[in-house]
Amino acid sequence: MTAPRTIHAIAEINRRAEEYGLKVRSELFRIGCAPNRLRVVRQGPYLQLRFGHKTLLGEPCELLLLLKRLPIGIGETEVWNQINERMRKVDTQKHQMRSWGTGMFLGGLILLFLFLLNQL
Repeated sequence: MTAPRTIHAIAEINRRAEEYGLKVRSELFRIGCAPNRLRVVRQGPYLQLRFGHKTLLGEPCELLLLLKRLPIGIGETEVWNQINERMRKVDTQKHQMRSWGTGMFLGGLILLFLFLLNQL
């Protein structure tokens, strides 16, 4: 990548992160969460949520999808619990997909090795 493209890509990542941050804040407001109780801070391409002394770093898109499904009027504690539960599921799914991908790659290498052995 050339320098102008890299700068443009970084600017686009920051623009999207800021956009998602605003959308997440507006969804929290729609649900009824007080901004001083459940705070949202952008950390690079991720969003950091703070609830009391607890902190969570999550992907903005995943947070937004979760918040859009929550009903209006539930408390901050319930919102925080839902977010924690969802982020743990996302992390587990990512780990499983990574393990599956690694297994497929290694299986392909073994098949290639066996194929080359049969050719000799």
